[in-house]
Amino acid sequence: MRKIYLISKYVGMSKGFNKFHFIGYFSGQKIKAVYVKGGSFEINEDYVLLLTNLKNKNTELYSHLVRYKKVF
Repeated sequence: MRKIYLISKYVGMSKGFNKFHFIGYFSGQKIKAVYVKGGSFEINEDYVLLLTNLKNKNTELYSHLVRYKKVF
C-alpha cells in the first residue's frame, strides 16, 4: 500500500469526492486535480493530507484519506 503526503488547497465537492487543487506529476503522469474520499474541509483553505489507495485516471488522482491537518 503506497502512501503520499500532499499540501493542497481545497476547492469543493465533485463526483462525491473532496477535490483539491494540484498541478504536477505522480508516477510519471501529469495530474491536474486530486480527489479524496473522507474528511471535512473548508473551501479555499490549505491542508496537509496523508493519502493511500492511489489511482490515476487521465489527469486526476483518486485516493482515500488517512490523516489531514489544516495549514495555518
